[in-house]
Parts: sequence; structure tokens; C-alpha cells
Amino acid sequence: VQARLVLALKSGEITPRNVKSLDKATVEKILKDLMGVSNAANEKLVDALTRAFEGGGRVGFSRLNEILSESGAGRINVPPQLSNALRKAVEKRAEELTKAMVEDTVRNFSESVEEDFSLSAEIEKIQNSRDVSRARAETIARTESARAYHEGQVDTWKQTKVVKGKRFLKAPGACEFCEAVNKTHGPKGTSVPIDEPMISKGQTIVGTEGGQMVVGMSSDGIVHPNCRCDIVAEII
Repeated sequence: VQARLVLALKSGEITPRNVKSLDKATVEKILKDLMGVSNAANEKLVDALTRAFEGGGRVGFSRLNEILSESGAGRINVPPQLSNALRKAVEKRAEELTKAMVEDTVRNFSESVEEDFSLSAEIEKIQNSRDVSRARAETIARTESARAYHEGQVDTWKQTKVVKGKRFLKAPGACEFCEAVNKTHGPKGTSVPIDEPMISKGQTIVGTEGGQMVVGMSSDGIVHPNCRCDIVAEII
């Protein structure tokens, strides 16, 4: 994406006159030219998310059997397969992520250009922003993998028909927002029905230290980007 933006600057496709308000046709052309990159990234995301879903399912199955054994209810011998609904969700999630990342990069570029536009300075800025872009990509990868991992667990639990809900399990050194969710839905709080998210998109979480955070996407076990928290099953 960065290389394509540099090319647009060098060719005059993006100029000081239009950089602050890139017309729709220019943006669409850039995005179209990046379809090859998008398709490659999408394939990798589908593979990574599928493995995260499957990994979560295996761990969820193992954890559930531990709980069942401790309660004297006996073990489940055959692990459920990843549901068709979840498999279909993988491709949609990957496509949305890829498109969002490409569009955000183009938009952030146009919004960051200084008033005293300099071609060499803008090209240098793009080339030097690789570390920032890589850090953001890593954050997205960790967060989405964790989200898929938890969804895989829940998908497995639902298929066993012995789980009625889930509880939040905070990670060591959890932040004030995770602490708040732990108070509400942790070991001493109330469980969440298996079909409902632990936290919902648009929900405002008031942290234990008074901070506030608006949830960007519904989730079963993570509260924020790079969250390390988890979930545990509550059996019927």
C-alpha cells in the first residue's frame, strides 16, 4: 500500500491540490490497483483465522472436559467440528479486515499531509512509517486471533449442549477496564448466556480507576486491542 502511494505521488496522480480531498475516482483506482495485495492478504487472514478458530475449539473442548470431570459428570469423547456458520464467518471477517486496513492506510495518508506539501518530504514520511504500520498490523493480528480463538471455544461449547453460559477470566496485570468486566462477569459476578457476547459493540465500560472506554466490537473474551484475558464455561 505504501509503495502504491509513493508511486501516486511520483506520477502526479496525487498532488498538493488534491491530497487533502482525494476524489472518489482516485481512491477507487488506488484500491483497485491494490486488489492483488488485498487478495493475498485475505488468503493469509482466512488461513490464520481458521487456525485460531480451530485452536480455540480444541482448547475449549479440553477445558470443558476438565470441568465435567471435576464435577463428576463424565467426559465428552468426540470433539465437535468447527460449525459451518463459523467457517463462513472466517471469509467475511478476513475480507472486512483487509479492506479496512487498505482504506485506512490511504485515508490516514491524505489526512497527515502538511500544508507546505513537499513531494520528497511526503515520500520520506510514507517510507518511514513502515514501523508504525507494522506495529498496527501486529496489534490487529493479535486481537483478531484472540477474538477468533474465543469464538472457537464458544462454538465448541454450544455444540456439546452442556454449557449454559460463560464467565470472564482476567489475565495477570489486567487493566482497569478488564478489572471492571471481571467484577461484573468474573468468578464472583454473573455469567453471560452462551449465545450472548461478553461485551457488546458501543457499550461504555467504566474502569476501576474511573476511566471510560467505548467498545469497538462485540467480543466473548477480549475487552480491548492486545487484551490477554479469557473465558471459562459454566455447565448446565
